[in-house]
Amino acid sequence: MTPAVTDRAPRERARLHFLLAWFHSILLERLRYTPTGYTKVYEFNEADQRCALDLIDELIDGMGEKSNIDPETIPWDAIKTIITHTLYGAKIDNDYDHKILCSLVDNLFTPKAFDSKYPLF
Repeated sequence: MTPAVTDRAPRERARLHFLLAWFHSILLERLRYTPTGYTKVYEFNEADQRCALDLIDELIDGMGEKSNIDPETIPWDAIKTIITHTLYGAKIDNDYDHKILCSLVDNLFTPKAFDSKYPLF
């Protein structure tokens, strides 16, 4: 993530990039505690994060050139579905681990995450 990419309009893009970075770091941290964090080791890597960043940028750019957007209008379902079923979720082959992934995605990728008092942990 570079400032040239993250600081582009709309301003909400930066928060989405942060949410993705936070999510990715949680996944990698949980791998350190296998088999407690996950039932086995999964190969999450920088390419997964890059593809998710590209997805977010594509969806946000498709909303038109605005300096701000309402967090309620962000296509949350599309972001969640692609992350949980295609980008990160495609590597997970255990139902329990997939539930963990879905729970993390559901808790982080929400309009509530734009509230400064929303707990990210």
